[in-house]
Amino acid sequence: MKRTNRLLIILLAITVILSGQFGGMHIAYATELETDSMTDSATEPVINPETGPATDAENEPETELETDPATDSTTEATEDTEKSQDSEVDLEETLEMPVLPASMAPMGTGPVSLSINGSPVDEYADLDSAFTVLKDTPSVTSAVVEITEAGVYPSSSFSFNGFDLTIRGATGIRPEITMDDESIQFSGATLTIQNVDLSMSNDLQGYTFGIGKFASASTIVTLNDTNLRLDGKNNTTKFAIQFFSTSDNVTLNIVNQSVVFVTGYKGSNPGNAIYTEKENIKTVNITDSTFISDDNRSGWIASGTGDKLLAVNVTGGVLEVINSTGNGSNGGNVNVSEGSLVTFNDNFDNGLSVNWLKVNDSTVKVSRNGANGIVARTGLWVENSEITVIENKEKLISKWTQPGGIYLNQSTDTVSTIDGQSTVSILGNSGPGLHLYQGSLIVAEGAMLTVKDNKAYDVREDGLYAKGAGVYLRSGTLVLPKSAVIYNNRAANEADDIFVAAGQTLTFHQANPDRESWVLNEEPEWDENHVIDGWYVDQVGNRWSAHVDPVYIDEFTSYGDTPINGPLSLKAAHRLLLFTEVAVEKIWVGEVGESVTIKLLANGEEIDTVDLSEDNKWKYTFKDLPSTNIDDEAIEYTVEEVKIEGYESKITGSQEDGFTVTNTEDIPLIPLEPAKGKLDVKKVWVGKALESVTINLLADGKKVETVVLSKANDWKHTFT
Repeated sequence: MKRTNRLLIILLAITVILSGQFGGMHIAYATELETDSMTDSATEPVINPETGPATDAENEPETELETDPATDSTTEATEDTEKSQDSEVDLEETLEMPVLPASMAPMGTGPVSLSINGSPVDEYADLDSAFTVLKDTPSVTSAVVEITEAGVYPSSSFSFNGFDLTIRGATGIRPEITMDDESIQFSGATLTIQNVDLSMSNDLQGYTFGIGKFASASTIVTLNDTNLRLDGKNNTTKFAIQFFSTSDNVTLNIVNQSVVFVTGYKGSNPGNAIYTEKENIKTVNITDSTFISDDNRSGWIASGTGDKLLAVNVTGGVLEVINSTGNGSNGGNVNVSEGSLVTFNDNFDNGLSVNWLKVNDSTVKVSRNGANGIVARTGLWVENSEITVIENKEKLISKWTQPGGIYLNQSTDTVSTIDGQSTVSILGNSGPGLHLYQGSLIVAEGAMLTVKDNKAYDVREDGLYAKGAGVYLRSGTLVLPKSAVIYNNRAANEADDIFVAAGQTLTFHQANPDRESWVLNEEPEWDENHVIDGWYVDQVGNRWSAHVDPVYIDEFTSYGDTPINGPLSLKAAHRLLLFTEVAVEKIWVGEVGESVTIKLLANGEEIDTVDLSEDNKWKYTFKDLPSTNIDDEAIEYTVEEVKIEGYESKITGSQEDGFTVTNTEDIPLIPLEPAKGKLDVKKVWVGKALESVTINLLADGKKVETVVLSKANDWKHTFT
């Protein structure tokens, strides 16, 4: 009966393991059922929980347990010829053993190791087994769960509090942990998830990843070289990451090339990538890593005031919030530095809406949001950075909404700044480009501030949307640099480019300082390409107009280093322009060509061309030409013809009378052969004749022939 008793003991031990009735013995049982990786045979003696370890006789080698890899059932190995005369069980028959539950069954993805309080490592078949042991072990101060083989590791929800926990992939191994419809809650210590890919989906809890719920001590969660994907499956009742107020402070560190991607959390109040309660200190650090919120209700909601607001620090990292069904963000203090890139695009309401925003040596891009681009309620500070705010719709989303591509609603004593090494571009927004609601903003000399093509056409809210399309100063002090570029903005009621309310202060400088780059476009009724030469009054009842009746032109010249007090409604435009026209006609002498190209020059520089031909009767008039330049100096217009081979061109006339270009055909001279003739010469003597004389024939002064005349040739000769 000895072997029979031993089998009964084994069955009892396994039953105890499966039922989990002996708490503290659980780890020992699981360990003793492990098989040797080389032989698949059990290498440890079986312990009976009631009687203790088996005797040496009960552990004879011929009766060791083996695991059948085909059936996962356990059989008793013996010699084929060996049978026990005392046994009531045929040892050659397969011993049917219960199948291990999923929490303990091997997943086919490699072992999971667990070390508690620095103890030697124990190994488990899956994460749930390790987490169950960790949960049931008292007095834990620290634990490390390490996955030593690559693969996919499903995990159930887990909640741990009050001890430091590390979950990691072994060196050189990057496992994937999946938690479908599961959640994580961690409180009161430090949780580090390192070198893994973790994907989580919606759970029955109000959150998917909860931080700081059940402990008053500080809670720190660090994602180190980890990719975390949170998928809300378009639910409307849950948060992705929730910071609870129970802990003194809560910190989420995303470091070392980690990527967090959150999508599908869409509740009207829940449904945020990050939600924070208001009582404690909350911090998110994105360092050399990436955080992306795509298609959620919001990137975050930061409840609280003062130092109890959420702090988001992006250091050498990427923060992207896109396609939100509400604001891209709601509150918080955001600090962007060390070459970071922050993008808030295509959100249904506001884009980047924060308490305060600091940007240093980084880039912020905010485009195509349904309401404002950037909203800063207590300050904006930009150093050596690039900010672009483009094509935001600036719709009204609540009774508190005020429009602005960049909207600063700060305390009256707050001074926001943009330094001289920064570039800020506010372009194509549907409302005021830069709106200072109150407080001060100083833009330093050298800063490249460009405010163009913004359109304040909406007349709601007492015309607020319909004036100050470029810069709207409701209250406070605004200082603009000489380098500021503000033009081609359009407002329905007044102040296309600059509006300053009564009693408020603006410092600004000459429009178009380089005298050539600011050019009015043609919208809505003006001719294009007219160079801007200054600031002009543009107020209700007296809108600037130089092209249509009623004409109104009132230049404003009181700009400079001295602040100007409002009210002020201005447009970057030009004085009343005097125009002239220049006519040109083509005349042919000889054969008529197909066409010619005539250039129009202003002070010697080409500004236009025309092709003359039979189609336009060889005539054209250049019209609407400014008589003077931006400095009110007369412009001299001349014409020039593109040379045509075979013709000589001559230009006559003047700017006032018109120009005539005459082309005379070049007729080549054909050389003729000289006529052949004869030249007679005769010598006549007066007085005594000599015997002979010599006569030279010259052609063009050169001797060509010689003859001797004498009595013998009758003193005559004919040159032929």
